[in-house]
Amino acid sequence: MTTLQAQIPDQLLKQAQYLVNQGWVTNMDELITEAMRRYLESHREAVAEQFIREDANWNDFLPTLARHIYQHSFS
Repeated sequence: MTTLQAQIPDQLLKQAQYLVNQGWVTNMDELITEAMRRYLESHREAVAEQFIREDANWNDFLPTLARHIYQHSFS
């Protein structure tokens, strides 16, 4: 598990602390983890498309993929 340090607006912290105090979540860690999970889940498709466009160099990737498929087809 990784520890994060972040700066957030005071009002946002107050709202988050209210949810913790009201028992909506066990603690601030749970609230932040759930918020991040929901955010990433709601943007999954867009993030995947952007990753493919920006980070994947298909000319380099395809031979590696083909080799991987070939090696695992005969194992």
